[in-house]
Amino acid sequence: MKLNFKADHRPDVQKIVRWKGISLDYVRVTPSAEYAYSWSGGNHYLATHDIVMTDGEMSVAGGANIQATDIRNKMTFLPAECPVAGWSKTVPRQNTFTVLCFDRTFLTEETERSAMRIGERELIYFENAALQSTMAKLETIMQDEASDGGLYAETLALLAVIELGRTSVADLEERRTGKFSMAQERLLVSFIEENLGTAFSLEDLAKVAGLSRYHFTRTFKHTFGSPPHRYVMAKRMAAAKTLLTRPGLTIAEIAPQVGFGTAGHFVRAFKDTEGMTPRDFRKRC
Repeated sequence: MKLNFKADHRPDVQKIVRWKGISLDYVRVTPSAEYAYSWSGGNHYLATHDIVMTDGEMSVAGGANIQATDIRNKMTFLPAECPVAGWSKTVPRQNTFTVLCFDRTFLTEETERSAMRIGERELIYFENAALQSTMAKLETIMQDEASDGGLYAETLALLAVIELGRTSVADLEERRTGKFSMAQERLLVSFIEENLGTAFSLEDLAKVAGLSRYHFTRTFKHTFGSPPHRYVMAKRMAAAKTLLTRPGLTIAEIAPQVGFGTAGHFVRAFKDTEGMTPRDFRKRC
């Protein structure tokens, strides 16, 4: 997405995260702003909007102008090679939009099902509860300036693509998956425990098991009883608790050993999962 803001109307935040075959772009504008935008490319485009405008218009594939002022909780899908251009003048509130772009072959490769195809027609300002919920979770993650996305965001991005496919293919059937083999399970547990201090991706885990990310995520939950991001977080918290019992280590020293870039990020995650700060936990030991 190419954005051109007036000199005195820059966005508060613009953040981009990329994974294999997927990119996620988050923009937040709080004061009133005027900007023009355009997009065209070989990837599919999905955006969720939380925007209120005093004026604006959009043209898709050179068609008639589309006008709307309140596009909160609305989404837009554009198939690859479908250009869009327009301009907006927003009201002074927290206006945001999150754009998910993915390679046109991404869905087929990840699900290993050639029948799953994204629609060829654009969908402008549409609604879908399941897809909107997933995109809202992605936006919440992107709002955390300290977060680099991580496993959870990558999993959600993949889920959003799959859910988009479901909105386009009514007769989609779920593929039932079993569990990992004992060998796969041992390899995964070893990899996770040996790499708790590194920022490995969903793709890294899937490669260990020899599966696509889509089938890996489903099989992982079937095997371990929770999604990969929750399992990894639980392992990191368990390791953190062990380290917190060692009085010679500071919070700042423990954080990178359990996969957090900053002490602040570690403290927030620990409190969210354990219901207390690392300092409080250490006092109880």
